[in-house]
Amino acid sequence: MYRQLALRVSWETRREEVSGLLTLVAAGALAAAWYVGTRAYRVP
Repeated sequence: MYRQLALRVSWETRREEVSGLLTLVAAGALAAAWYVGTRAYRVP
């Protein structure tokens, strides 16, 4: 019973880590796309 609970807790924390990592990756990709877009528009 305790092992199941520990497994569930570890899965919850790991899921939070993964979601945080995905959010970070998405933010980085968005920032990179915005930077490239502004650079492309700025070039005459």
